[in-house]
Amino acid sequence: MIAGLGLFSLAFAPELVAGSPLGRAVCAATALFWGGRAIVLPWLGVRPALTSGWLRLGFGLLVAECIIYAAAYGYLAVR
Repeated sequence: MIAGLGLFSLAFAPELVAGSPLGRAVCAATALFWGGRAIVLPWLGVRPALTSGWLRLGFGLLVAECIIYAAAYGYLAVR
């Protein structure tokens, strides 16, 4: 799913940012996907497995990446 959304975003970037109804729908769906991942990741309960600072940092960056993608695609969907 992630690879498909990434390839779709690269291949059809002009259509996605043009603001067409289909482009907005795709951006909204992509924002929902990334937002869902941002919510689910902390819920998985992996904190006990994050034993080093690097693992905690990486997990935090992963969640931040999901939030940034959700916000960016959400912006494209509603602008």
